[in-house]
Amino acid sequence: MKIKKILSTVISAAMCLSLLSANVSADEFVQQVTFENSVLLSSKTPNVDMSVNNMFSDVYQLENAENTTVLLNGITVEDDGISLYSNSAPVAGLTLIVANPESIVDGKATIDTILYWVWNDGENLYTYDPDGDEISSYNISGINEYVTGNVTLGGEVVGFATHITEAGPHECIYYVTDSEGNTSNVVRYTIEIESADGNKRPVCSLKVQKGPYYVNENVIFNWSDSYDEDAADSLSAVRVRVYTNSGYELVTANSKYYVAADNNGITLNFSDIGTYTVMVSVSDNHNAWSNWVGGSINVEERTSQILKLANEDWSDSKYVRWKPTGSNSYMYHTLYSRLGGEICVDASRVIELASYTNHKATYYNVVMAPIAEGTYFSCSETWSSATGNPNVYTDPYFGLKTPRSITQSEINALENAGEDFYIVYNPNTLEVIDFNCPLNPLIYYQWSEVTYVKK
Repeated sequence: MKIKKILSTVISAAMCLSLLSANVSADEFVQQVTFENSVLLSSKTPNVDMSVNNMFSDVYQLENAENTTVLLNGITVEDDGISLYSNSAPVAGLTLIVANPESIVDGKATIDTILYWVWNDGENLYTYDPDGDEISSYNISGINEYVTGNVTLGGEVVGFATHITEAGPHECIYYVTDSEGNTSNVVRYTIEIESADGNKRPVCSLKVQKGPYYVNENVIFNWSDSYDEDAADSLSAVRVRVYTNSGYELVTANSKYYVAADNNGITLNFSDIGTYTVMVSVSDNHNAWSNWVGGSINVEERTSQILKLANEDWSDSKYVRWKPTGSNSYMYHTLYSRLGGEICVDASRVIELASYTNHKATYYNVVMAPIAEGTYFSCSETWSSATGNPNVYTDPYFGLKTPRSITQSEINALENAGEDFYIVYNPNTLEVIDFNCPLNPLIYYQWSEVTYVKK
């Protein structure tokens, strides 16, 4: 481990609230939101308001903390292919110095470690301008809340000090501008901070449902295999980030990507085509956070293939005879569903079934496909006794009147809620077999308990 020892008389941490306060970018804190299931989707980590082109998995620990990763090779403004910069851009870089080496455990920094992030250590300049222009702005993001003051050398500010008190991976994103207004490369340092008492950080494991992935269709990410090696500890919180070319968003209940979450995972939805990188970190009950894990998915526009099924009426019904408590008479309750007119499915998403069983029979070598817009249906819930509930001619899911044609917005709502919305049919004759959707009262009230086996 390379640790530079500099006498306190040479470098001192000047206690002040900010690093060159006129130039430090402001942190944007995300309000914590606690769900009823106790899963926390939030973060103390501030958002980074700069472009991120790629995700890097390298983690720079103290042994090689002087390495840097260039995210953007300069930020230029072009007009007709000609850079507006008339001179060379500055070069940004930092080196890490451990102020209290006794805090290091097994070669890693801990929550007791004081770090000096310096651009001039008295021997080398890590941040400079090739033209000799003055560096007019030093900008950091990602760890601002842990900055304890400036680091000075001979009365000159040469860096900043941090005391990171949360165990887990932390990022420092750094760039500078010169007096000519040119912006340097942007560098990112990632450092793992461990607990000082030997508590082990949890390990995050992330799985994603098999693609392909389409615009406005839910994608489920599962972290249920995450664990903590400390037997007495439990996982207590999770952070989720979604990266695009314009940066990253910390997912909360108000995020445009958020659909639902529970203790096992999160469901996200993407409204635009493109590549999205989803990263997840979990914490234990000591607020020690795992490394970020994740990966990228490509979201595409789905091309539907609308297939019209046999234009014949299909209907299904079932009734029960029951005696209300304390009554001597029976009541008859009937559920009814019908398809007719246009019966359309999206044939690009056909699922082949070895068997399909409902309350009527078992059907073999059939298929099911999502209901397509325009499918015409009706349903009802009727009582034969005047003492029963009033008759209902609305669908049980949305509560809208029938008969009517199913709209695309209803289909999107069903899919976003994770509901089945299939029509089962014979692929040879195109004959409808079942309307497996909560718009069908028999399905909604589970009077027809459906099971199927995929091929």
